Amino acid sequence: MTYTLIGKDLAKKGVQFIAQDSEECKTCRLYPICIKNLTLGRRYVIKDIKDKVFQCKFSGEVILVEVELAEIPILVEKKKAIEGVTLEFKPLKKKKRELFNPEGLNSGDKVRIIKILGDYDKNRKKVLVRII
Repeated sequence: MTYTLIGKDLAKKGVQFIAQDSEECKTCRLYPICIKNLTLGRRYVIKDIKDKVFQCKFSGEVILVEVELAEIPILVEKKKAIEGVTLEFKPLKKKKRELFNPEGLNSGDKVRIIKILGDYDKNRKKVLVRII
């Protein structure tokens, strides 16, 4: 289980966010539980909300939440689309940017296909999958 702090107004199960910090965060007494245990630039999803509320000088009231890495939909070549397979992510620059180069993934990241969602293009060369 991974815990972090998030603004009280965003603390809802299923909400996704990209882990970020600032130089000011590193001097805060809440840093070890707020940001330090997350990987910056990664996309997380809130799984549970706890009853602990704290004051943050940037976000106001923040609440303790349980998070995990979010599942992300991306496009892959059909021949590589096998549930359970681990691939190296290589971003593509295309019109639908989020499916080709989603926030929270970097070139070279190892990703695991957890579900095939279906054909994407009419040539059936690309398949929409969900990865983690």
